[in-house]
Amino acid sequence: MLSFDLFMEGIVFEWLEWNGTTKNDWFFVLWWGVVVVWFLYGTYTLYLRFNKRKDLLNERSK
Repeated sequence: MLSFDLFMEGIVFEWLEWNGTTKNDWFFVLWWGVVVVWFLYGTYTLYLRFNKRKDLLNERSK
């Protein structure tokens, strides 16, 4: 994700002359929105994985 961001800001925005415009600001807002959603999804996935593992260990100990 970081390499995509650097590519967009370093090459594409320069080519489109978007640096310093509101289009760059909107990309920044959308980018961090995607990062937050990705983080929350990853956290939820890890929670489910560890919770499932804990349930399996509890069933084996019975």
